Amino acid sequence: MSIGLLRADTLCAWKGPSLLVTTPRGECGDAHGLSGFYYREARVLSVLRFEINGEPPWLAEAALTAPERLDLTYVHPEITQPGGGGTGQSGDQEGSDAHGLPERSLDIRVSYETRASGLEVTLLVVNRARRQLSFDLRCTLDADFADIQEAIGRRREQTAPVHVTAHGETLSFAYGHERLPYQTVIRGDGWELANAGQRAFTAAVAIEPQQTKLFRLSVASFLGVARRDETTNDDREARLQDWRSRLTRIEVPANRDSSAC
Repeated sequence: MSIGLLRADTLCAWKGPSLLVTTPRGECGDAHGLSGFYYREARVLSVLRFEINGEPPWLAEAALTAPERLDLTYVHPEITQPGGGGTGQSGDQEGSDAHGLPERSLDIRVSYETRASGLEVTLLVVNRARRQLSFDLRCTLDADFADIQEAIGRRREQTAPVHVTAHGETLSFAYGHERLPYQTVIRGDGWELANAGQRAFTAAVAIEPQQTKLFRLSVASFLGVARRDETTNDDREARLQDWRSRLTRIEVPANRDSSAC
């Protein structure tokens, strides 16, 4: 399958009105003014990044596996002083970072999948070391509800306060504009929710050798409509599939006349 990049400095995934734009590292934030998750051209997430012990993991691979999906692989921590010294041989000494994590001991796989009205994020961590490892995992989020044209032009034509609430496993961003009652709701699975001021999900991880830990985030968007807590991305996706299943389909059996066209 051929892959086309709209911009050389971004990665994109989209499905219907949902569009995710990230940096080549798979992050959203100030590093690129257009990055973010958009729903109907409103940026319902302007910041989305992961950190381990306060540091970004080292990107090993980024793949556009489907129009609606991005898959990224990271390792942490990266090697800072490669062995060998030009001799072609390296010693058996294992390096580690300031937090005691052996170099390249963590394998992190992140998947972003755009849905009909939201975004599903999956993060899988694997311990490749020979001992138990402990570290702090953090996902920082924010929303500014800029229009995509405002993001392209790097100039806001409308602004309002963004109200943040944290409750249970849910972090919510609500736009205070009287004519644009937008809302973003993020549900975490496997995370602990920091207070609203931190705008982040966190996890204190202890992981055995070859063990895996799975973390999920589900982002739902509500633009100018009343929020219904029972309506999830899965519900909306099921409705889309049901609608598609009722579309008219035409099948033409293979024959010489049609194959010659």
